Amino acid sequence: MRTTLLLLLISFLFTGCGKDKFTSIPQIKYKSANTTELSRGQVLRFIISYTDKEGDLQDSIYIEQSSLNCRNTFFKETRAMPAFPKTGNAEGEIEISYGYRVPNFPSLREPQCGVNDTCIFRFMLKDNAQNRSDTIRTEAVIIVK
Repeated sequence: MRTTLLLLLISFLFTGCGKDKFTSIPQIKYKSANTTELSRGQVLRFIISYTDKEGDLQDSIYIEQSSLNCRNTFFKETRAMPAFPKTGNAEGEIEISYGYRVPNFPSLREPQCGVNDTCIFRFMLKDNAQNRSDTIRTEAVIIVK
C-alpha cells in the first residue's frame, strides 16, 4: 500500500511538472551547425527547431554574433521571417545561413583582431503577438582569419 502511494505521488509529480509542447510563447532549440571551423569561401548554416501554439511566427528572428577573443567582432541583426501559412500547433525547422566572403549570402562579421576568432551565435524568435522565445546559443565556431 505504501509503495503504491509513493509510486502514484511520483507519477503525479512527473506528469504535473511537464511542459506543454505547444505554448503561445515560441519555443526554440538549437539543433546543429554544418561546421565549427569556417574558412573563406564557405557557408555557415545553423538549424533551429521551433514550436508555437498559434503558429504566428511570421514576425522576426534576432541574431547576434559575438567573439570570445576579440571585442570588435560583433554584430546583431533582426531578420524578417519568411511567409508561411499560419497553422495551430506549428512546429518545424529554420535554417539560417551566412557566407564568409561568399557572393549572394548574408555576410557574417569577419575576424577583426588579426587572428582567428572564436564566436558564439545567439538567436531569439518573436511572433506576431510580440511573444519572444528564450534566447538560445550555439557552440563555439572558429572563423579562420
